[in-house]
Amino acid sequence: MSVPSIVVLTCVYQRRELTEFVLQTYQRMAQRLAGEVKLQLLAVGSEGTASRELCERFGFHYLEYANSPLTWKWNEGVRAARQFDPDALLITGSDDILSESLLLAYKEKLNSGHDFFGLTDFYFLNLATLQLGYWPGYQVSAPHRSGEPVGCGRCYSRRLLEQTDWNIWPKKPHRNRRIDSLSLEFLATRGLRPVLWTLADLGAAAVDIKSATNINAFDQIDYQRVMTGSNATSYLRSILEESELAALFELRDRTGALRREAETCS
Repeated sequence: MSVPSIVVLTCVYQRRELTEFVLQTYQRMAQRLAGEVKLQLLAVGSEGTASRELCERFGFHYLEYANSPLTWKWNEGVRAARQFDPDALLITGSDDILSESLLLAYKEKLNSGHDFFGLTDFYFLNLATLQLGYWPGYQVSAPHRSGEPVGCGRCYSRRLLEQTDWNIWPKKPHRNRRIDSLSLEFLATRGLRPVLWTLADLGAAAVDIKSATNINAFDQIDYQRVMTGSNATSYLRSILEESELAALFELRDRTGALRREAETCS
């Protein structure tokens, strides 16, 4: 696969301004990586015309599906990816951004014959304060889940997807939480287990942007270290172009102003 085709799959719901920022970043990434990796962008939304127009504006193919249960919503996206005849499928949240260096590292892993792989660690950004926390993985924060990859950044080869008939979640039980573990359990019953790397192993970077609307808030995560100021900005520069970083700061200021206005009115 000199230029592998990878479907980048995400699910969107609410958080419109943050979602817009993330989708536009992937659109630009796809343009920059053309010739190295062919990224095909696919989003599953649940708000009708509003989410369709948002996703299609930034080059994402769009699929409408109910937001609950989330396992069904995600799996509909997996099945829809089949129509693009990709070499692999990559999962990312609508508040997650992966670096171009990660996509290039994944290209090499696919070329080496890996079928199912992901990350052990991740960074989380508090959008309101621009604090950046490093989470070392389940082996530290939840040892009973050691060996489990982060939900974002899981990659599945076409060979694996064909083995599972393009399903990576079971039909039952359906869930809205702990869906990453359910997928792992489902694939493990078929003898499919992931290979894991740290971000440092891959020379890559990734960040989950925590806004006011998240399933897990920034302060609920067990960080190994938290960075602020120039250290946090330096890390973000390993993922974002300068114009994208400026747009992120503008988003922080805009959403902060809206939040303060809402608090004043209440």
